[in-house]
Amino acid sequence: MAGSSTETEVYDPGYVPHSFGLNNTGVICHFNALLQALASCSAVSRAALANQDYLSKTATGRAFYDFMFTAVPAARLLGSKPFTPGVATENGSAHLLRALITDLRTRQPQSNYGPNQESASEGLVLLLNMLQDPTTGTSEENLIARLFYHRYQATVYCQNCKQSVSEELDVAVQFNLFHYDDLKIKPHTPATFGEMLRSQVSFLEDYRCEKCGVVAGGYRHYLLRMIPEVIVAVFNLYQDNQMRVIRYAPIRIPFPGINGSQLIYRQVARVEQQGTTRGGHYTARGLRADGAVYHFDDLAVSHSSFAPSPNVYMTFYHCERVPDV
Repeated sequence: MAGSSTETEVYDPGYVPHSFGLNNTGVICHFNALLQALASCSAVSRAALANQDYLSKTATGRAFYDFMFTAVPAARLLGSKPFTPGVATENGSAHLLRALITDLRTRQPQSNYGPNQESASEGLVLLLNMLQDPTTGTSEENLIARLFYHRYQATVYCQNCKQSVSEELDVAVQFNLFHYDDLKIKPHTPATFGEMLRSQVSFLEDYRCEKCGVVAGGYRHYLLRMIPEVIVAVFNLYQDNQMRVIRYAPIRIPFPGINGSQLIYRQVARVEQQGTTRGGHYTARGLRADGAVYHFDDLAVSHSSFAPSPNVYMTFYHCERVPDV
């Protein structure tokens, strides 16, 4: 399902850092938490430090390389050097965010991301976009973003004539599980959670069928066709007039492979948020090189676990095992 399973890079604790904190220079806790989660994904650090030439094309790429260079010494290539020497690990988040905003103002001047309380999910999308070489015309060349790319086959069905009306491929870097609380059958096992990621349905109100011409509603069925090295599941914390609930997020997720085998994905990090859309605080939990889970609250770091919490906003899964061929 991930193209060729033999090409999928599996999680390697030797390429994640030891625990460290990040300075909050003013309303950047969302970015601190995001970077702590990304640092727990070994495929990300390896790709960053193995592709210095590609990342040199943007200010964001250079700062991202510098962050991983200082955070994950084990992933450095022999003889490599940072673009900006002397940036301490704890200041890497502010250094990278400044670079990202610089690129945004040039490439997306309408964006006002940066000066206010922001979303870690939006931060991930913008970060990956700004890592892309602006001189190339295809996102497939984005060597960091493609670790997150997944592809759904989206088919629209008419409820009146019961026919499939249209079909397209939908590519994204995050699995938005905003339908999660609306499911009639809640996933309670790793297998059913994985099945929820593989197949989703969204209903279309007032849909006019292109074949029968009747306005009778329809639905769009999403079927996962390509799975990446890193799965980022984003949950909806901000439901009107509802208390936050603890959502089930397993430590490991199985996906069907070839000849009855399985791909296994392991939870390596998550981003949590306390507060509302108008203000709050982000923290992260993530695996580190010693195999332990830590809680990262800006500069404060402590031992922790992936215990259930109603504040889980983003969960990061890394491919841990691929089928033998």
